[in-house]
Amino acid sequence: MHGRSLIPGPTGLFRAAEARHREGRLDEAEHLYRRVLVSDVGHAGAAHNLALILAGRGNRAAAMALLREAVAHSPDQPALHNTLGTLLHGDGKLEQAVLHYRLAVAADPDFAAAGTNLGVALGAMGRVDEATAQLETVIRRVPGHAPARNALGALRQAAGRPEEAILHYRLVLAADPYEAVAMANLGTALLALNRPEEAAEWLERAAAVAPNVAATHYNLGNAHLALGQFEAASDDFARALALKPDHVAARTNLGLAAQAAGRVEEAVGHFQAALALDPDFAAARTDLGAAFQALGRPEEAESCWREALIRHPDDAAAHANLGTVLLELGDLDEAVRALERAADLDPRPSILRQLAAIKTMKADDRHLTILEKLAAEPESLDGGERVHLHFALGKALADIGRADEAFRHLLDGNVLVRSVLPYDEAAALAEFEAMEAAFDARRFQGPAQGVASDMPIFVFGMPRSGTTLVEQILASHPRVAGAGEMPFWSEAAARLKPSVAAGLDGEAYRRLGAAWTRAAWNAVAGGGEETRRVVDKMPGNLRFAGLIHLALPGARLIHVRRDPVDTCLSCFATLFSNHHPYAYDLAELGRYWRAQDRLADHWRRVLPSGAMMDVAYEDLVGDFDGTVRRLLDFCRLDWHPACRDFAVTRRPVRTASAAQVRRPLYADSVGKRRPSAEMMAPLMAALAAGAPLTNAKPDPTLSKGCPPAPIGIV
Repeated sequence: MHGRSLIPGPTGLFRAAEARHREGRLDEAEHLYRRVLVSDVGHAGAAHNLALILAGRGNRAAAMALLREAVAHSPDQPALHNTLGTLLHGDGKLEQAVLHYRLAVAADPDFAAAGTNLGVALGAMGRVDEATAQLETVIRRVPGHAPARNALGALRQAAGRPEEAILHYRLVLAADPYEAVAMANLGTALLALNRPEEAAEWLERAAAVAPNVAATHYNLGNAHLALGQFEAASDDFARALALKPDHVAARTNLGLAAQAAGRVEEAVGHFQAALALDPDFAAARTDLGAAFQALGRPEEAESCWREALIRHPDDAAAHANLGTVLLELGDLDEAVRALERAADLDPRPSILRQLAAIKTMKADDRHLTILEKLAAEPESLDGGERVHLHFALGKALADIGRADEAFRHLLDGNVLVRSVLPYDEAAALAEFEAMEAAFDARRFQGPAQGVASDMPIFVFGMPRSGTTLVEQILASHPRVAGAGEMPFWSEAAARLKPSVAAGLDGEAYRRLGAAWTRAAWNAVAGGGEETRRVVDKMPGNLRFAGLIHLALPGARLIHVRRDPVDTCLSCFATLFSNHHPYAYDLAELGRYWRAQDRLADHWRRVLPSGAMMDVAYEDLVGDFDGTVRRLLDFCRLDWHPACRDFAVTRRPVRTASAAQVRRPLYADSVGKRRPSAEMMAPLMAALAAGAPLTNAKPDPTLSKGCPPAPIGIV
């Protein structure tokens, strides 16, 4: 909003006041303006300028009173109406502001600042067509008026038309390459179009020209956040806060940058600080809940999202997040209700997929009807939501027995994911071969060298093979705590080639074993009073079984195996949160299964007798008590009836099988209805004994679904 200078009055006193005003000697200027008004109560210039000084000092009420009195004396002075309008506008009194802006424009149709302010106020009231017409009128009358062009661009941007907004900003910059507002607005519009590199460039230019604008630094932080430049983003948000300490969005996003950089505890502090500024700021509460969940504090996350729903009962994201954490904590029925409420409020495929994953759909289910309507108009969804739609329908249609149709959706969804998810199959399969070559039988001869402890239990195997179920059964025992999927061994192996890992000395193995032990106890917070054993259930630890045994020779290694076709189809039907890139193409998935199964055979041959036990998922289903007793015997644990009641054990479970382990064991997942042989042909060929483990290309004829598009995978 822009003011307009008045023609100086005839007195030397007023001219002296204006001179002090320009020099920044405001106390002297105020004194002189008041002297003018004593001798000339209706002096518009003195009243206007004195009001500016008062408003600048925060005394807005006195400024408005002075301007109202001046308007009564001089109703034809446009600057008085415009400045009074800006003060009313700033106080949210838009109807009154519009009235004074109109009076200013009526008094001087070429008063571009007042005309622009009128357009901005109309836009803020939602009267977009009137606002657009008003701003276009200003531009016609004063073609070079940058604020009107910027305001028109902002209207287009607010209407979700950033491409049109960009045209207006570029026109401003063509006339004045250093117009900071246009630069900042252009950067923001480019960010809305998911072009963060270009956005950052323009926002950096704007910050260089006008370094004291908090919004510019805030949006630059968002651009750096989108680019994965978390430290730069943190600096930007910090600068925004230095300029505007109550900028709640900047404080929240400073937390997001810290969390993205791995400083989750720090992020919690920023989110809490944002909520101290504004307890109703929904984004900060949502992000705080997510941070608590990332820290393994699901009860605090649950409390956070329940508080969010007290304040915002119709917040679909809060209902969805509550459903996710309730599932993790084992309250399956309430999790379904929370996700149903979320889907009713916001029927996006990403929410519907979460619901479909934990709910058995029926043919007349209202949420299935919504999914099928969305499938009829896929062009209305972006790439990420189309992925969620296909996976949701893959599960929902399978629930009602439409297996081939369900699988076609899974083919389409997996093609979309695979098109944007890099996977070097040759490198992945070579890693299995390298482990087999490095850890031959000679490595396990002689006395144990690592940390001698029977505390560790490792459960591994292909995803969706039953590893979460076995962990849940074991963690139901009072002497066992489940640590979930610890990334320890994959991170350790990332620093070592297999041949180097196999050739470490005893001291190095002891350091590895001790480090894992500390990490495991931290993961379970020391366990309960009875806890003596900790389960690390990372499926991919199969690759590191030899290294684990050398570092922790007393560890119990449990390999879970399920029918290969059932396993692979279940993987193919799952949109993993932690990316298993081999799982999104049937042939690659089949070859990966064979490679890991061959490595499991290798460990059976070379590890000392009794170090590793195989557990078949089908045996758990067919002979639960007998299989669990053998499992407990292997882990040197006594039978406990809590293991039979694993479904009611309350503990966080954060894997794709979280819903399944909250139900009693069921047999319908063994040899469940499969799609046609033609559809499964690539998988069956890859699983066949003797098929080459090569880096074959995906078959492009498998799907004719949506075209590839950038997506965000949840």
